[in-house]
Amino acid sequence: TPIEPGNRVLLVYGYLLALLVGAGVGMIFCSIRYYFDAIDKIAPPLLRFAYFGSGAFSSLTILPGAIRDLLLLNPMTHVLEIARQGYFNGYRDPLISMTYPLYFSLVAFFFGLLSDRLTRSKIAA
Repeated sequence: TPIEPGNRVLLVYGYLLALLVGAGVGMIFCSIRYYFDAIDKIAPPLLRFAYFGSGAFSSLTILPGAIRDLLLLNPMTHVLEIARQGYFNGYRDPLISMTYPLYFSLVAFFFGLLSDRLTRSKIAA
């Protein structure tokens, strides 16, 4: 029997949040790259830390309180937990927020578009 997601709407919401967070942060990094060449050396360790700190390898429910509180600052932690809730019936994590990654992604997307606009005008000049 095929494995079916428990809540497709929540799963798609998690995927869309991941897309928005990635696009917003990506646009910011692209604009920073124009002004600061060393970002090529700084970004990989930052992104690696964000990846390992996103909760991709383990659920937040099994982590100690201090580590869990630190990981909850990462919006991708919330996104992954939302996707887990959408895929697995009965999986709930009361610590995650449905709105925090949305607000983070909207702010990152806004600043990404703003930095793109400012950088584009300097490139064209």
